This record gives sequence, C-alpha cells and structure tokens, in this order.
Amino acid sequence: MDSSNKAFGSCYINGAYRYLYSTDLIEANTKYNAVLTYDGSVLKFYLNGVLQDSYASTKGITSPSNSTIYVMGANPYGSTAKSHYLKGNIYKLKKRERKI
Repeated sequence: MDSSNKAFGSCYINGAYRYLYSTDLIEANTKYNAVLTYDGSVLKFYLNGVLQDSYASTKGITSPSNSTIYVMGANPYGSTAKSHYLKGNIYKLKKRERKI
C-alpha cells in the first residue's frame, strides 16, 4: 500500500521498476487478493480479480543492480525508509514461473 492508501505491485522490467496501482482505496481490517502477472508482453496488476493497471513491454523481467527481482510487502527502494513497508499482514504468498 502506498501513502495514498492504494495497493500496488512492482516488477523490474524494461530497465526500471514499474509500479502498477489499484484504482480503489484500501480499507483497514479488510482482506484483499492482489496478483501481479507478466505474460511476456504485458505486466498486469489485479485486486480481488479485477484488473487495476497494466504496463506493456516485451523487454522481459531482468535483474536490477541491487539484485532485487521480487519484493512482496515493501518498496524495493525502501531499505532505509520505514514508510515503504507494508503495515499489515500477508496471509498467503505464491510465486509461479509458469502460466496458470
């Protein structure tokens, strides 16, 4: 969640972290299902099964200079800024490297 109470997902793609944001505000004490997918051409962010944001790129997911490819519950640049970490709980986390 960012400072405007929106959920977001990010991935290092096409030479930079790409942030995809929800259109809806996140409410406290509510469970959400957030999914970030990449099919080789479009990075997509879903919240509760509804597409929220997307980013088109065929450049592929690569490793940045700090080697942080996957981050859940934090901003990858947030190592010194506590405001970049999730203030809540992650109930279940899955990472797949194939189409589902």
